[in-house]
Amino acid sequence: MSLPAILYHGTSSCYLGSILNVGLQPYRQYGAGARGFVCLTDEFAVAEHHARHMAEWDADVAEADCVDGAAAVRPLVFQIPTDRLPRGGFVMERGFIVRGPSAGRAAGSSLPQRRWNWFSLLKHTGAVGYCRPIAVTMHDVLWLPEGIAT
Repeated sequence: MSLPAILYHGTSSCYLGSILNVGLQPYRQYGAGARGFVCLTDEFAVAEHHARHMAEWDADVAEADCVDGAAAVRPLVFQIPTDRLPRGGFVMERGFIVRGPSAGRAAGSSLPQRRWNWFSLLKHTGAVGYCRPIAVTMHDVLWLPEGIAT
């Protein structure tokens, strides 16, 4: 199987400055030593949905605590060329699918018993986890229009 050329990650502008400084960092679910992941998808619409959800939440609830002190919180999507991502960094664990991305095809479902590689997992669920930091620049940012729901 060949890799898709681009994977996407949706978030809000609230975190843009820190992401540009340190990269997309794996989110650690269960304490300092837990294995975490960055949620990536091959479907732009999934990343867009998550970005709009994050921006709405940050604007309504956490704007005062916004990491970058943004005046207006906006949804954005990072487009990540897969040639930056060594295959060894992808997460192949059942718990990732149970937690699931906000709009993944199989979020909240369990996986059938079969052998998985990260690409087949991506095709089944709409998203995969990546457990290493991902360096990004402003060239990787796709700003989404405001006020258009998906």
